Amino acid sequence: MVEDLQRSSKNRRDEEEKPKLVVRADGSEMLKVRKRKRRSHQPRKEAAKRKRKQRFILIASAMMLFFAVALSIAVSLGYHNSQGFHDKVKQLVQGKTGASVEMGLLTVGPGAAEMDEVSLVWKEGEGAIKSLELKKLNTNYGLSGFWGGKWKMRGINSSEGRLILQDSQSASDDMVADSQIKFEYDYIRCSNLNIHFGELTKTPAIEGSDVVLKQSENESTQISFNGGKLNFPSLEGLQIENALIQLHDGRKDINVRLTDEKKFGSITLEGNTPFTSSGTTQLDAQLEEFPISKILPQHAQRFFEGRINSEEAKLVMAPGKLSQLEFESSFQGAVLRMHGFPFFKDLGNLLGHKWYERPRFNRNIQGDIHRKGNTLYVTNFTAESSKHLKLKGEFMIDEHGKVSGQFKVGIPAELANPFRDRLPKEMFSKAVDGFMFTDIQLSGDVHEVKDDFKSRVDAMVKEAGAKVPESQKTAPQGDDSKKESSIENEYFGE
Repeated sequence: MVEDLQRSSKNRRDEEEKPKLVVRADGSEMLKVRKRKRRSHQPRKEAAKRKRKQRFILIASAMMLFFAVALSIAVSLGYHNSQGFHDKVKQLVQGKTGASVEMGLLTVGPGAAEMDEVSLVWKEGEGAIKSLELKKLNTNYGLSGFWGGKWKMRGINSSEGRLILQDSQSASDDMVADSQIKFEYDYIRCSNLNIHFGELTKTPAIEGSDVVLKQSENESTQISFNGGKLNFPSLEGLQIENALIQLHDGRKDINVRLTDEKKFGSITLEGNTPFTSSGTTQLDAQLEEFPISKILPQHAQRFFEGRINSEEAKLVMAPGKLSQLEFESSFQGAVLRMHGFPFFKDLGNLLGHKWYERPRFNRNIQGDIHRKGNTLYVTNFTAESSKHLKLKGEFMIDEHGKVSGQFKVGIPAELANPFRDRLPKEMFSKAVDGFMFTDIQLSGDVHEVKDDFKSRVDAMVKEAGAKVPESQKTAPQGDDSKKESSIENEYFGE
């Protein structure tokens, strides 16, 4: 049915399109051909034309924009790298800091800037900082900041710097100046900063530390230290493991962890003090396996060797007066060696063993240390070696190296019995817990410490009519010799 209709329609079209013989009015004949209608509207061609036109306009616009941006960048970079912009940045830094500013070459790109170096110097009395030098600075602020005139910098980085601090009673409050360009940053970092106190010296107080200054959300300032070496006149050679100083509400929170060169022992310092550059700072301290010599004045360090612990200690210091550092601590230790006291050698000569020349204590090691500048006080001191020696007492070494004090010295009664002819009975107490004690007075100085032990022994032996050998004992005879040998084996492991 459908095929018949299609066939009929096709035949009808064919009939209509066939030429027809018609007779004109004048009687002539002609073939009449029906013209096929053509469509005047062609959508596909018009759409293609529109796309070509749009593409051309887009390309032309992009090229114009590209050349406009390129020209704008060229003009802007030319301005930002000009002497005029250099001077404007210099004025801005001066306004923000109140310092005299010297700047090196400034190179500005579309999203980053670099500077060879910058030097800031403050007038005396205007703050805690005397001068700051930073080298090889760089920062990223993004294209939007470059075009908008507001440089939002995540951070300013410097590879090397030097900070010199000064004493001051007050700091200037007029630290902000208006500017067309507003600088904002999350942090300022110097990966190798040296810090000097007072004047520029050959050796900085803090050397080679990675320092970051940040402004936190609550508007407090944070200064963090990572690594570096401490060269304080009173605390030489300590390493900075980490440190954090927070400045807020006119106060400073301090948390510092220092280690020795071997990074085995540590001292942790904590405190909250008013933010006054001329005032003293008091910090609570904790010592863990810390070398005792590191907290002593330099002229007293050679007398002690060992590591101590302390849960409660106090450190007091003032900027510019680090040599007058004050330290107080009650301490305990596991092992302690002592050197330089003459009665040790004299005991060794009398008892016939070199152990006493450099005694090693391993029990009940404790005491109180009070250091004030270069003066050292040690009180309530005790140290024991279970089989050899016991010490109790106190002593002082002043800032000039003068030594004074007294020790109660105990030696094993069993070890001393074979040498009773050389150890006057009047000098030693009766045995208490197996030890005999005598009192020794200290004098002299750090270069030649003196005590009264040998002089008292010599005087008493002389008075008793006995002769005392200088360095060697008289060998006991017979059974006494065997007994002495047995005792030495027991006490000295020989």
